[in-house]
Amino acid sequence: EPAGTALSITAEQMVGAPLPSLCDHPAGSLVDGALDGPGENDGGAWIAGYPDGDWRTLSFHSWKGTDSRQYAALVVDCNQGGVGWPPNVVFYTDGPTVVGQINVADVVGDGRQSVAAMEPLPNGVRLTLPNTYQDGDAGCCGTQTVVAEFYWDGYRVRGEVIERIDERSTAEQAFTAALVGERAAIDKLFTAEGKPEALEFHDS
Repeated sequence: EPAGTALSITAEQMVGAPLPSLCDHPAGSLVDGALDGPGENDGGAWIAGYPDGDWRTLSFHSWKGTDSRQYAALVVDCNQGGVGWPPNVVFYTDGPTVVGQINVADVVGDGRQSVAAMEPLPNGVRLTLPNTYQDGDAGCCGTQTVVAEFYWDGYRVRGEVIERIDERSTAEQAFTAALVGERAAIDKLFTAEGKPEALEFHDS
């Protein structure tokens, strides 16, 4: 195929894309967006947010590089069968073929991050990552949101922190609201997914 005529890497291709070793699991290929660990209770890896429709805008971005090759970035979650590990951003070129990966914790610090927003870059993605730990945070709950860029520089994957946002006061308000069962505050401070758990926390 002549240079510059390769088709864009699509979200549909990612559902069965190859994966490098993540969370100490062997490398392999996704099947319907997931790659199981070697044992029944060993967790695995999966496209962040899949199969919810938002994954195409929160976990995937493709572009044509200045070298006329096609590239893509994919956010992948993984664990060892217990709590979630920080996500990885895996980069691909034509094929799709893995060209590199980066653990977001190596750039922003440890946490149980999820992707709240993704902005496309000419050679990668800018991610908004809540639930990043700062000093004094408990294991379940990071109180810092980090905005960081992850990109392919032509030779390797790189990452750079753009902004750190301290959410500790908001987190403390949310915890207090759940503790006392203050419904109005819970409605304001928790997502739709988090509200039932916050209400149950008070009732337990």
